[in-house]
Amino acid sequence: MINLTALRHDVQRAVATAKIVEFENQAHRLGDVLRAGLLGRAATSDLLIDVATANGLVREHGDDLIQSTISEGLR
Repeated sequence: MINLTALRHDVQRAVATAKIVEFENQAHRLGDVLRAGLLGRAATSDLLIDVATANGLVREHGDDLIQSTISEGLR
């Protein structure tokens, strides 16, 4: 018999991890946009913060991790 509670926890963790990993990918993508001069740094950071907030990533992972991910991606 399968432990439904454990399975649910595992699936939730996988989805949450996928979201933060994709956020990191997008931060690097927007770093390329920034370096190309298509957006300013403030606009790029604001866009990523808005996306992180709208997707519950700030609430789930905290401001420090989100800011660090943005900083790393835009470098």
